[in-house]
Amino acid sequence: MKAIALLVLMFLLGAVGGVGVTSMVISKRLQATFRENLRNPNRSSGPVDLMFNRLEKNLTKELDLTAAEQEAVGEELEQTRVQMRAVRTGIGRDVRRIGIGTVIRIGKRLPEEKRQKFREIARERLLPWGIDPLENR
Repeated sequence: MKAIALLVLMFLLGAVGGVGVTSMVISKRLQATFRENLRNPNRSSGPVDLMFNRLEKNLTKELDLTAAEQEAVGEELEQTRVQMRAVRTGIGRDVRRIGIGTVIRIGKRLPEEKRQKFREIARERLLPWGIDPLENR
């Protein structure tokens, strides 16, 4: 009975450890991706490009497109890809503006002795996401 309890305990500890490590890795990867998208929204290896490349490849195969049809579909998908990049650029700008604005507004409502510490905390938490709240003070 003790052996089974020990085995269950080891399994649970392993599962909890795995979840913890996975969440840390995913968080770091999300931060890196978000930061890169804010810095360079037109990069060609972004999720939009991956999605459209896969879509074009799948349509070509599933519809058995001729070279002319593939070119026509590719032109339309490229137009949509450019529009999606513009949306992503706008979102990045908005996220940065909202984050900085929030830090400024909260800072104005705090007493002077807490304001500097708050700004340091905000900077520490937002910099990994590519947002410097002290950028435009």
